[in-house]
Amino acid sequence: MSNLHHLFNPRGIAVVGASPGADRAGGQTLIALKHYQYAGGVYPVNPRYPEILGFKCYASVADVPRPCDVAVIALPAKQAVEMVGECGKNGIRHAVILGGGFREAGPEGIELEAKLLATAREHDVRLIGPNCLGLVNVHANVYAAFGSISKPPTLKAGGCSAVLQSGGFGNSLVVRCGVAGIGFRYVVCSGNETDLTASELIDAFVDDPETKVILTYLEGIRDGRALIAACERALAAGKPVVAWKAGNTEQGQKAAASHTANMTGAWDIWHAAFRQCGVVEVQTIEEAIDFIEAHMLQPRKPQGRNACIMGGSGGSAVVFSDASDLYGLRLSPLGEPTKARLAELMPRAVSVDNPIDYAAGFLTVANAPLFE
Repeated sequence: MSNLHHLFNPRGIAVVGASPGADRAGGQTLIALKHYQYAGGVYPVNPRYPEILGFKCYASVADVPRPCDVAVIALPAKQAVEMVGECGKNGIRHAVILGGGFREAGPEGIELEAKLLATAREHDVRLIGPNCLGLVNVHANVYAAFGSISKPPTLKAGGCSAVLQSGGFGNSLVVRCGVAGIGFRYVVCSGNETDLTASELIDAFVDDPETKVILTYLEGIRDGRALIAACERALAAGKPVVAWKAGNTEQGQKAAASHTANMTGAWDIWHAAFRQCGVVEVQTIEEAIDFIEAHMLQPRKPQGRNACIMGGSGGSAVVFSDASDLYGLRLSPLGEPTKARLAELMPRAVSVDNPIDYAAGFLTVANAPLFE
């Protein structure tokens, strides 16, 4: 995370193309920074205004006070390319490009996006986007973003970091997780990933000591080996990657091509790669919530395939026993001391073999100490 520290923890944020209107991207960014009380410097850049929302406005990035680590650029595509160069010349090393009109827009956009990357490289600027909603550091109230990700409901702080190749849908996924009680650290809606990619961001999250679980929504990537390497590092660090891979069918691939212009690739290759590097695949929001909660709440991770089932219904024992076979878990025989102790604590009619059936009616207020 060290090389991206000031991207996620900026000392100052310039909003280029700032506006007082909530209907404009630059206006939404300023509103969010003010609403969430970001503690660093906030520097609107627009020569038309002396101030916006109580923040002094600057005519150009050359006038912005230092230190300023991030520029949120809310300008048309051609102007955004030029502004990245201006940011680099004036010591702003990270830019979040909100607007579209790049490779997702066709041949002219492809050429413009190549120029954007070349300009960023020439001036030593790292990019999020373009065609994105931006990034949030929930803990530090950094909202270098616009759109749904910058508006309520407010995410609570926690240990899940997310990189999402979709803005609207990705934010819906994060919000639903938040409603379920999951707390977030970093959320990045990465868009076209002209420069910084999902793989690099996952790798950075692995190095962040406060990130415990990584959530990602992916449509496609350009460097499969980099993604595998990042996910293998996450696995080795004990930080599960929960991934929703979209664009897996012919129609889904066409939709992805018009969305972020990502090449999605064959689904069986993705599936094999995920299995190889320990990624948890999900296909619904509910699955994502369940897996993230399971990993966040466990004090330590399971180390093998042995399992024990305990429930208040014989039918549930059968259902979970079927699931154990399906997923390769082994219902371990219980030791005699364990069975003897269970027999002391539970009603006589129950089974103290694995699966354990403590029978309906056992869970009462009076029996709570026994259940614990």
